[in-house]
Amino acid sequence: MNVIEVVELDDKGVAVNNDSEVVNYFDDNGDFPDGNYPTEDGKPINIAGEWLLINDNIEVDNDYLVYAQRSSDGITLVQLPGKYVEEDYLVEYNAKDECPLGVDVLVRENGFNVRVVRGCDYQNQANVNNHLDGHKYSGYLGFKLNDDYFVTYRNEQFQMISL
Repeated sequence: MNVIEVVELDDKGVAVNNDSEVVNYFDDNGDFPDGNYPTEDGKPINIAGEWLLINDNIEVDNDYLVYAQRSSDGITLVQLPGKYVEEDYLVEYNAKDECPLGVDVLVRENGFNVRVVRGCDYQNQANVNNHLDGHKYSGYLGFKLNDDYFVTYRNEQFQMISL
């Protein structure tokens, strides 16, 4: 598992509470990074909030996630949706019916990844009820970045798991 940093950005893309140098993640040497973040007049908008900082250019294939890729330094930023942050969905979410919008579960059996279930039913921190055969499997709450990576929150940090 890879550990991922979390940075909080202001509305201009500058890291908040960064005691060292000032870093503007949305000014990539005069160019804006590639991604699917909202823009207005060619400039990023609504980018304030918490972002996962991944030290690799990773394609993000998840309709629920906003992301940006800086090609100059090989960084991918993935914005944590407001609901994840406000409700601590990946940390203390206590639903009995289904996962909140955009939260996936990585289903595991005997230490091996089985599959990712989108918006699935789960009980007690992702003991997944797999509807295919009725068995219960362990699993991680989080979100699928693409066919290769899944991000979860474990041991008080975000981690990336290879699928």
